[in-house]
Amino acid sequence: QVVARLFQEHQIRAIHVTSPNYYGYLSDVKQLADMAHAHGAMMLVDEAHGSHLAFHEALPDSATQLGADVIVQSTHKTQGALTQCSMLHLNHGRVNAARVAQILGLLQTSSPSSILLASLDAARQFMATQGRALLDDVYQLSVMAREAIRQIDGLWCYGEDLLGSHGIFTYDPTKLVIRVSDTGWNGFEFYQLLRKEYGIDGEFSDLKHVICSLTIGDTELSVMKLLDALKSISQRPSGQPVRDYEVTPPAALPEMALSPREAYFVPSEHVRLDTAIGQICAENIIPYPPGIPLLVPGEVINQDTVDYLRFIMSMGGGVVGPEDKRLETIRVIS
Repeated sequence: QVVARLFQEHQIRAIHVTSPNYYGYLSDVKQLADMAHAHGAMMLVDEAHGSHLAFHEALPDSATQLGADVIVQSTHKTQGALTQCSMLHLNHGRVNAARVAQILGLLQTSSPSSILLASLDAARQFMATQGRALLDDVYQLSVMAREAIRQIDGLWCYGEDLLGSHGIFTYDPTKLVIRVSDTGWNGFEFYQLLRKEYGIDGEFSDLKHVICSLTIGDTELSVMKLLDALKSISQRPSGQPVRDYEVTPPAALPEMALSPREAYFVPSEHVRLDTAIGQICAENIIPYPPGIPLLVPGEVINQDTVDYLRFIMSMGGGVVGPEDKRLETIRVIS
């Protein structure tokens, strides 16, 4: 309904969505694509976390199968290619492939890595010949793991129970979104315990959750190791439940005093975070996850933003962008 109203009120040339997102949740790409095409617009999908979807029928359909016009996938995330390897897919008809190639020529190196190109081709061939069989194992492991996690006191692994809420149309079962906050540990703490004490590197964490991805490299042994670690950590005593001291992100966008370009070219200095309220930010401040900027150069720093940043850092969260990684200081316009 929101998208339909936007098409009525504005001249929209394209819809862009990230599907699946970090949590493995997907939008209704087909409906959005049909709506876009009915209004003469294009459908663009960031499917970085979904390059494996088209290779097994038990998984959600890939945007390449749902009518999207341009789809980008990070082949290195779920198909075993080397880091940096990605693919750009075009569904011909609405996309001028020659124009896309011309634009890429302006942005990409004239000396591409033969190693990365070979890795892309090897991953493609591997998935085409063995992908379904391997993903069949991954899918069965994910079903087993999700049910086992739900039996551990204090933990819950989301799945079909979230469908229809928060814009979630369907989900990738190979992503295990584990709510850990009822154990007393927050997600950042739980994630670090998995990593440091059990040698398990999860996908990422947020305040209340740890997200683990099952891939073609996983086996029953690796999943059992994860389950044992989850059960062990969940039984440890910790502080008060996270819900008792949660702070939410600022609801309103900060005031934009300068454009990012203007802010980049004027003098700046570091000041303590608690004295920065009312000043103009001169660097990117991006809590991760979700990787969405909280502040960009040119925006005015307000109290709500400072409170949220302090909260995230106190919980063990991370921020990408600032020179001072501990965020005791922040760069502002002089």
